[in-house]
Amino acid sequence: MRKKRAHKPYWEMTTRELAEATKEFDKPFVADTFAPLSPEMRERWERAKRKVGRST
Repeated sequence: MRKKRAHKPYWEMTTRELAEATKEFDKPFVADTFAPLSPEMRERWERAKRKVGRST
């Protein structure tokens, strides 16, 4: 199940819009709904963690 992406950045949302966009995190034990990363997502995560090289 894909999460619905916000139509605008959080810092531009009204209080009501922000509450609606983040209401899933109000539930207790939200971490229990997480699943292991797929191989594709694991690769993306590993690439994101790499340190940026020095530019010359």
